[in-house]
Amino acid sequence: MADSLPLEMLTYILSFLPLSDQKEASLVSRTWYCAAQNALREPSRVWASGAFHASA
Repeated sequence: MADSLPLEMLTYILSFLPLSDQKEASLVSRTWYCAAQNALREPSRVWASGAFHASA
C-alpha cells in the first residue's frame, strides 16, 4: 500500500522520523530506500516548522 504513494509524499512522511528510523525504513523496499535518501537530503520538517524552541 505505501508503495502506491507518490515518492514525494513518502519522502515527506519519512522526513518526520528520527534518523535511526529513517535508516530502518530504507530497508523496506527500493521505493522506501529512495524516499529515505531524499528525506535525509531535505532539511528537517520538525526543525524547519519551528516546533522545537530552545528554552532560555
